[in-house]
Amino acid sequence: MTTQSNHGLDVELKPLRDAIDVLDDRIIALLAERFVHVREVAKVKARLRAPVLADARFQQIKARLRAAATSHGIDAGMVEAIYQAIHVGACQLEQEVVAAQRVDISGGTQ
Repeated sequence: MTTQSNHGLDVELKPLRDAIDVLDDRIIALLAERFVHVREVAKVKARLRAPVLADARFQQIKARLRAAATSHGIDAGMVEAIYQAIHVGACQLEQEVVAAQRVDISGGTQ
């Protein structure tokens, strides 16, 4: 490709890439919102001394997301892999919050 044809490609791709960037920003904002709720779930689990990992719940989530991915024409395996990473991060956050809450409870600072 020549420089001129690269320029044409860049011009044509720019609005598409800009739209993808906007969507990426929305995904990040939604993940941040999701993790606010994860933090609240962790506080409840700490108070009730429930385990962080709820495997049955995660299996339900995976099944629901696989079905949603398929209905949107998206590769279900890819979506499952993405949510596996989100799940790992959520479990780590829950463990941190639960540990901090239990220290607060046992230390009498709550």
